[in-house]
Amino acid sequence: MPESYGWETIEAAEELYILDGLTFEQVAEHTGVSISQLKRWSSDSTPTWPDRRREYRQAQVAVRRGVMLAKAKLIESVIKEEDPQKAYAFSSLVGSGQVIETEARVRTGERPAAPTEAPVGEPADMITGLKAALRSKLTTLIQQPGSLTLTAIKELQQAMALLEQLGKNDQAGEPSKAMTPEQLQAEIRRVYGI
Repeated sequence: MPESYGWETIEAAEELYILDGLTFEQVAEHTGVSISQLKRWSSDSTPTWPDRRREYRQAQVAVRRGVMLAKAKLIESVIKEEDPQKAYAFSSLVGSGQVIETEARVRTGERPAAPTEAPVGEPADMITGLKAALRSKLTTLIQQPGSLTLTAIKELQQAMALLEQLGKNDQAGEPSKAMTPEQLQAEIRRVYGI
């Protein structure tokens, strides 16, 4: 006699396939449902699961593009005007998409990658390390809207100005007048939060 499944199992399998982009094999591992049963559920659905996944992915790309453009405009405005309402709007915009992505990662057991060690040695390496630290910090601010404060934005803005100055000095072949290599390493650690 064939095994019967509750709607919760069917819905979970459907979400893993359509929303999380897992293969039938991966969905079978997560749910304990056979691949043949998953394919039957998929083909019995109108539209089919692959069609719905394709539609979802297209919508996801359109939304991400729109959100990224909105984020860029808002963060520029927040940095220029230091308006708390715009900072809140930015954190809300970022947070709305992050909740969905976090839930998907939890369902699939995905863990975020650990940050890599910043290269430090020559001044050019230090600039590269600081750029990586700034990208990491900005990513953290975007992914964790609760950490977005005017202070964090000001620190990011100061670090960006420092990086710009260091880049100008490096291009001109001048040693950095703003910081010693040790001070720059300390700044990189501060931005990384380590």
